[in-house]
Amino acid sequence: MFFSEVKSRLAIYIMCFVTITWLQAYLLLKDPDVLILLVPFGLLTLAGFFLLMAREVKTPQRKLSKLIHKLAVGEFDEDWVKPESVDLTLWDTLHKLRSRLVEVTGLTKNLIKGDFNTAMFSYSTSDELGNSLNQLNRHLATSIERIRELAEYAADTGKLQVQLETNEQVGAWSELTISVNKLLTSFSEPMVTLNRVISALSRNDMTERYDEIAKGEHFELAQNLNAALDNLDGFLAEVHQSAAIM
Repeated sequence: MFFSEVKSRLAIYIMCFVTITWLQAYLLLKDPDVLILLVPFGLLTLAGFFLLMAREVKTPQRKLSKLIHKLAVGEFDEDWVKPESVDLTLWDTLHKLRSRLVEVTGLTKNLIKGDFNTAMFSYSTSDELGNSLNQLNRHLATSIERIRELAEYAADTGKLQVQLETNEQVGAWSELTISVNKLLTSFSEPMVTLNRVISALSRNDMTERYDEIAKGEHFELAQNLNAALDNLDGFLAEVHQSAAIM
């Protein structure tokens, strides 16, 4: 049994039952004729004893089951009152479990809000829940900080060819890093091609065109640039032809 108060009550019930049984045996020894009366009384006493025992055991168990069910479905009532007859040690254990779940919920809410400064209390190196959540918190904070620093560096310096390192990344983290690098590459490669075309134009070379594969707005930019170069090349050719005729 895990309920100290229940133990005390059961002990009292047992003592009462033993006392009643002893009195019945004593009366039976004094007067055997009372057997007819003592048998039904004894059966009723025995039935009542077992009913009381069953109630004392089941009532705390039902209360305890309700508390555990609340924890299982994620209901953390602010006012957690210790039910009567529940052992104090067991109640303390449940209260610690509830506090732990509340702490996990608070950390999760902070992560959703982008607050990575909250840390779980870790009881020991074998505390897998606390250590894992703290590791997740640190990993999220580190990854977001790396992406933020890279974006600020690219924006401040104009150098779009920078990349995130993917050596230590695995799973979805690796996919995220690759996607960020791919995004940066989608900006840097067109800039390299544009620089090549414009550099050739500065040297009076009208033959260079934007010939890289482009999509979306980059495609429109490439089409407009090539059309502008074609028009400029044609205009200069007409000017040269007119000058030759004159």
